[in-house]
Amino acid sequence: RVVLTDLEQQLPLLRSNIAFNEDDHAGCLVSAAALPWGERPTGALARERFDLILGCEVTYIDALLEPLACTTAALLLDPPDASPSPPPLALFAAARHRAFASVPDHAHTFVHDLLEARHGLHSRLVGSVERPAEVVGADFFAGAQEAERDMPVSFFRVSSQRDEVYAGFGGGAV
Repeated sequence: RVVLTDLEQQLPLLRSNIAFNEDDHAGCLVSAAALPWGERPTGALARERFDLILGCEVTYIDALLEPLACTTAALLLDPPDASPSPPPLALFAAARHRAFASVPDHAHTFVHDLLEARHGLHSRLVGSVERPAEVVGADFFAGAQEAERDMPVSFFRVSSQRDEVYAGFGGGAV
């Protein structure tokens, strides 16, 4: 089961995209739900235990970093059941602008300052892709400007536990 989230006003477009791509769901139930950052999940989302939270291109607006960190912490630190299964895990992919390579960027601020220091979560950089267009192919970036195709991407694993075992999300370059 996959739940895609966005703001309430974006749900019609999200649901339209789910329907448009239903042939690619491989038998997986895909749904959409509203999840405003900065709030604890409510309704059905509050009762659901998520094994994996994926975020991509979510760290580029400073004002949204703290609300995103609060919601991420609520999902990871307080799952609705205390099952013996592994704790929930988040994996974030964040682009790094080459011009700011020596300056901590939004992704690092989000992961290190907010998730770790303020919310007590544990994170690790698990990989990076320096030239994404070379990895996934130029067709993936059709219509994108050259600077967007060349933006390196970092991948961070975030969990409530320091030494969790996830064979599929180990360290190293992607």
